Amino acid sequence: DSFGLESNTRSNLSELSKTLNKYDDTDILIEGHTDSTGEDAYNLSLSQKRAREVENFLVIQRVSNGRISTQGYGEKQPLGDNATDVGKQANRRVEVAIYANKEMKRLAKKGQL
Repeated sequence: DSFGLESNTRSNLSELSKTLNKYDDTDILIEGHTDSTGEDAYNLSLSQKRAREVENFLVIQRVSNGRISTQGYGEKQPLGDNATDVGKQANRRVEVAIYANKEMKRLAKKGQL
């Protein structure tokens, strides 16, 4: 029921932001997830807040927000079994995907990378 960043998460994101800033020819998708406890609409909102919290932290670390998009999935993409505490914990997460941006893809097609 939380979307605040823990200290170890902040540390990991700080390290990630250094890499993202070094390689600025990438785009970033941040996906928020929840377990199945509660209403669907609430979980969707919570997952969106989780993704935006990570986005906000990365922007503070000088990662361009123009490179970042966020998506909340609520409880729709579980990794674990929501019938167990361990499974629920696995489902409460934020995932960060890094993709080549349009310019990098163009250069790759031309063989200029």
